[in-house]
Amino acid sequence: MSDYMIALNSDGSLRSAGPIEDELEANPELEKAAKEDIQETKEQISTGEDKVEETKPGNSLVKDEEKSEGRISKRAMFSFFK
Repeated sequence: MSDYMIALNSDGSLRSAGPIEDELEANPELEKAAKEDIQETKEQISTGEDKVEETKPGNSLVKDEEKSEGRISKRAMFSFFK
């Protein structure tokens, strides 16, 4: 669990930052949103509804390197080592 909270505006600018207790006391909107989020999480845990996204084989950020086999001509080898 975190001890420090950062709240952002919809445009990505900083709304507030500080210890969680201080930020929740200072901003009733954040406190209400936090309580709703906690309640939703408790409900999901009690009903077993975990929103786990399935990963598809072709949708990864880093793809495996394709391997291939072949031969290199003697001429290319000699030019490489010169």
